Amino acid sequence: MIRVSALEVASQGDTRRKPPITLFGCGMSAGFLAVVLLCLGLVVPANAQLYAGSVTGTVRDSSGAFIPTASVTLMDEERGFSFTGTTDAAGRYLFRSVPPATYRLLVKAAGFKNETRSGIRVDVNQNVAADFEMRVGRIAETVNIFATPPLLATEDAVTGQVVDRRFINDLPLNGRGVFDLAFLTPGGD
Repeated sequence: MIRVSALEVASQGDTRRKPPITLFGCGMSAGFLAVVLLCLGLVVPANAQLYAGSVTGTVRDSSGAFIPTASVTLMDEERGFSFTGTTDAAGRYLFRSVPPATYRLLVKAAGFKNETRSGIRVDVNQNVAADFEMRVGRIAETVNIFATPPLLATEDAVTGQVVDRRFINDLPLNGRGVFDLAFLTPGGD
């Protein structure tokens, strides 16, 4: 039993003793207090279970060197959605919180052949590792030009334009003034 005593100061130095306050007097029993303290001591934080997994791995070349900034795409084979990412400086990639499914991984890097791995099964709370070794490939670049350059008279600095009858007839001119067409040519003031 816990006893608490208090002195009450009256006017002119008269002191009276108050009756002691006990837990039983406050309506609490010692057994109830012990149960509350025991329950508080047994509280354990509950962690929620995630409905997802993760896919991780490294990308290296044939000599074992890591390939940074390689493009990695994780595609769901059944539903069609995909996740994309790049490797870090150590050639590592990580896809977190991936829904359970069967996936296909596609890795692309400049100067290397594309690598694909299918049938990667991710289950709930599972960490799947998929490492890649890239093979050296060719970089082919083709430039196609489908335009003809404009004809330039590089012999002199004179600019001009030929205005023929069809050009005049096709223009919406007010009053059909032929001399007004001189203002349409470049350099014609």
